Amino acid sequence: MPAFVMDVSSPNAPPARRPLAGQNLIIGRAREAQFFLDSRTISRRHAEMSCDPFGRWWIRDLGSHNGTLVNGTRVTECVLKPGDLVQVGEFSLALSTVEQTPAPLPATVTSVPVVEAEGGRIASLRDFEVPRLAATHLSILSDFGQQLLALDDPAKRLVALCALMVRPEFHGRSALALRASKESFTEPPKPLCEPQLPAAGGGDQPLAPYISKTLIRTLLARNEPVLASNSSTAAQAAGAAQANLAELSLASDVMTISAVACPIKSEKTYTDLLYVLFPPQYGNSEWLALTSLAVKQFTQAESTWAARKLGEDHASIERELSRAHEIQKRLVPRDVVVPGLDYAIGFTPCRWVGGDYVDLIKGGSGGGIGGGGNGRVLLTIADVCGKGLPAALVASSLHMLTHTAMRTNTPLPDIMRNLNIYLSENLAAGTFVTMLAALLDTATGKLEIINAGHPAGFFVSTAGILEETQNSANLPLGLDPSAELVADTTTLEQGSYLIMFTDGLSELNTAGGELLGEDALGQHITKLIQDQHAANPATKAADIAAALTTLLDSLQEGMAKDDRTFLIARRV
Repeated sequence: MPAFVMDVSSPNAPPARRPLAGQNLIIGRAREAQFFLDSRTISRRHAEMSCDPFGRWWIRDLGSHNGTLVNGTRVTECVLKPGDLVQVGEFSLALSTVEQTPAPLPATVTSVPVVEAEGGRIASLRDFEVPRLAATHLSILSDFGQQLLALDDPAKRLVALCALMVRPEFHGRSALALRASKESFTEPPKPLCEPQLPAAGGGDQPLAPYISKTLIRTLLARNEPVLASNSSTAAQAAGAAQANLAELSLASDVMTISAVACPIKSEKTYTDLLYVLFPPQYGNSEWLALTSLAVKQFTQAESTWAARKLGEDHASIERELSRAHEIQKRLVPRDVVVPGLDYAIGFTPCRWVGGDYVDLIKGGSGGGIGGGGNGRVLLTIADVCGKGLPAALVASSLHMLTHTAMRTNTPLPDIMRNLNIYLSENLAAGTFVTMLAALLDTATGKLEIINAGHPAGFFVSTAGILEETQNSANLPLGLDPSAELVADTTTLEQGSYLIMFTDGLSELNTAGGELLGEDALGQHITKLIQDQHAANPATKAADIAAALTTLLDSLQEGMAKDDRTFLIARRV
């Protein structure tokens, strides 16, 4: 995704451009707001902007008094696209993109000479009376705009712009696109395409392009279309504005010619421009205006193509996320009955992450914690490093492998070891999975736990005693196929709870942008269990899960950045 900026305007303040940086921006008149707007029409915390993992910016109204409008429609939250207009109070915020790195130059383009000799004059449209344009030219420009919308190759669109200017109706003798550096005036402009010349047999003779350095410098200084001519007849057309015109570095003893330079795109370090040579009699306001309109048609078409591409990217992301969430939902166990175990699973997906995996798997026949037995159950929770469909597919493979292993009564250390080898061999470099797995014998309460880089779980008694499960003594899965995975053995006491969760809970954004943290989460859960059992001794795990979801909703500030997944299990 490109970098985004907001162009801010209001009736009572000068326009300003604000780059969108970071992950979260609060819009409001509170001094601590990252996007401070000083007006009584703005709530202190009016709206929040968040950048999702795919580089898209979302806006969410924070219960403001006057509301948040996007393209004239009041919204609670929505994803923004370039060109969208956000209205907050008296302020208008227009989203647009900026180039993060310069577009690459063509590899093989003929170089053109840069002329240094001086003579002649330079003018812009401001130096002329309003020109009158022929209907024929306007019709050609309209058709040109439609032609550009049918060309999906940006290089071909640029060539089409240059070719337009050398058509017989426009009388250009050569035309090409250039890139001029804003950082070094000594650096010659670089061609972006081959020069376009009039067709053979036309009324205008082809002319090899000569680039006026002074004309390019004037364009960079003014950032507007400029006309130069070393013909005294053309120069006089500027009338009283002569005193303000710059010198043209194209001497009349070299040739008598007019030149137009028109900016196409201006970035921080460079400007792309159209450069056209005309016969001297066309060095006037009409041909300067025609060239400007042609570039305007081109830039509008480029904006349309960029919007199309971004729209396709957004649609592709949404399709991927939809498939990821479908996979994720299918992995959540339902209607699994385990004698001696009361459990509940909480799963609140955010809109863009598909990498959480939670499961409860009964063992096969046999006995003992290391063997089978109807009381043998694997409780596991994992978080795949990554987002969207790829992460969901990794979670799906974890589901398949652990279910297969439990059916064959594979010991927990072997299950985790095999998962680590498989993921190390198949995950992309730098990708990994954190996982907390607990193998429980419900009859005895014996519990074997292996934590592979995951947040520690909690043991909580109804009396309010809190204890952490095994901390992360092991590497995450998928980083080192030979890594040893140390297990811990303990007992889940009768009536006590085992709480397992992903970092969507511990890293939940609270008021002021602070993360909840594992310590605070443990304290909240402990108090919640105590309060629930004090109010109703027959409280079930499902009641605890519902209360925990409500609590997390109340603590969360702004849009969720990760799935909230947890498992609550209690020996009964």
